[in-house]
Amino acid sequence: MGVCAPTRLLVFARKFQTPVGLYVAAAARVIFGAALFLSAPESRAPMAIRVAGGGVFTAGLALTWIGHERLWRMFDWWAAHGTNAMRALGVVVLVGGLALVYALLPALRSGYRPPRGLAERGDDLLTIRRVFSSM
Repeated sequence: MGVCAPTRLLVFARKFQTPVGLYVAAAARVIFGAALFLSAPESRAPMAIRVAGGGVFTAGLALTWIGHERLWRMFDWWAAHGTNAMRALGVVVLVGGLALVYALLPALRSGYRPPRGLAERGDDLLTIRRVFSSM
């Protein structure tokens, strides 16, 4: 959203411009950070996911410490830099998110081969019937 429509991102972020919205955003970060931290052992990069989870968790707690007024002054400062700056930050966030998704995929164990699908065996009716009858 920040890359394609940065002004819509601003409109969406302004919905959290109340003290209650600040606490909702902080709670979401704390929950997401804890989920990342707890899911790290099964990921491809457990240490990186733990660090990211700890960072997101800490950022959620810091939101409540920063306070409503100061946070929105920082937000207005960021918004004043124009759409190109918002797009650049959006690209950084997008790349970081894609790296996070890749790192969260389960690690491939040595010798592990994913099961073969029906499309690899042929999709004619006789092959499908043989596959299901052998189960």
